[in-house]
Amino acid sequence: MRKLNKVMAVVLAGCMLLPGIGASADNETAKSVVITGMDREVTITAEKNYSAESENAKRINIAIPDYAKGKEPTAMEAFTVDKDKTVNLKFDMIDGGTAEDTCDLTLYETVDNNGKTIKTVVGTIENVPLKTTVCIAGLNSDKKYYFTVQSKTKSGNASFLLLIESQVKTEWDYLSVLAQYGLFEGDETGDFATYNNITRAEMAKVLCKALRISPDSYNTQMFSDVASSHWAFGYINALAATKIVAGNDDGSFSPDREATYAETVKMLVTAMGYAPRAESLGGYPYGYIETAKKLALTKDIDNALDLPLPRYTVITMMYNALDVPFLVQTGFGENAAEFAVADGINGIDYMTFRYKLTGRKN
Repeated sequence: MRKLNKVMAVVLAGCMLLPGIGASADNETAKSVVITGMDREVTITAEKNYSAESENAKRINIAIPDYAKGKEPTAMEAFTVDKDKTVNLKFDMIDGGTAEDTCDLTLYETVDNNGKTIKTVVGTIENVPLKTTVCIAGLNSDKKYYFTVQSKTKSGNASFLLLIESQVKTEWDYLSVLAQYGLFEGDETGDFATYNNITRAEMAKVLCKALRISPDSYNTQMFSDVASSHWAFGYINALAATKIVAGNDDGSFSPDREATYAETVKMLVTAMGYAPRAESLGGYPYGYIETAKKLALTKDIDNALDLPLPRYTVITMMYNALDVPFLVQTGFGENAAEFAVADGINGIDYMTFRYKLTGRKN
C-alpha cells in the first residue's frame, strides 16, 4: 500500500471550504496530507470530534477484514465526481469500538491504461481513530473513486456517514490550473489582471504555450507591424507559420489591439485543428462560433462577437478546451483532405492541450 510522504500538522487552505476544520489547532490527532496531482491539489484531513450531519448524507456499512491475519480489504465503496465540480467528502466513522481503535483509509481513482480502466491509489491516511471524521477536498474530474478501510486494531463492521458537497468551479479555480501549466502569468505582485481585455498578442502567447511551441524558433518577420523588438514577435510568427493566424488584409497583425470574441474563438478553434469543420459551416465568424459551441469551448460564456474579451473569459474558454481531442489530418481523399478526431480510437493518437502539456490524459 503506497503511503503519502507529506504530512503536516496544520490544516491547509484547501480544506477551508469545510466548516469546522482547523477549529482546534492544538488537536494532536489532526493531520493534513497534500497530494499534488496533474491538475489539482487533493487534501485529506482527519479531525477528531467533528460531526458530519446532513439530510443528504449517505450511511454506508463496510466490512473491515481480520487485522490479526493481515488480510487486505475486499470491499470497496464507490462514488463519482461530476466534471467541473469540487467535491468534499466527509467520513464520520461510527462503530462499537473505542477512541483508541484505529484504521487506515485509502482513496483510489480510476484511470485509463491503454484502453483499460484500472484503479490507482490517490493516497492513504494512516492511524485514523474510529471516532473521527475524515474530510477529502479537491477532487474534480469525471471519474469514479473508491475507498477502503483497513483496521489496525480490530475487525468487524464499520459504519460511515458519507457526505458529498459539490461547489461549481469558478474562473479562479480554472486559473490555478492554467497558471500551473504556464498558460497565464501574473505580474511581480501576483496580479493576473483577469478583468483586463486580452490583446491579440497575448492570445498568441497563450496558444503557443498551450501547444508547446517555442517562439525562439520563429525569427522571420511575418507582419509589417510586428518587429523583432515586439515582446510577442516569436509567438505571433509561430502562429502565422503554423497557419493558426493570418493577420489583416494589409499585411499587418495589430498585436496590441484587444482581441474580439470572434477572433479569439477562431484562433482557438484553428489551433485545435477544427478550421476545416468551421469553414464547412460557413467560415468566419459564425462557422467558428458554431464549432466552438459544439465542442463546448464556449460553455458558460456569453459575449458579443465584435466586443473585446476579458482575460477571465479566455481563462474559462481555455479550461473548457483542455480535454477536447484535436482534429488531425489523416490523409487525402479523392476530392479533399481527410480528418479524424484524435481521441485515441481506431489507430488515431490521442491529442489534447492537456496531453501536450503533461503527457497524460485527464
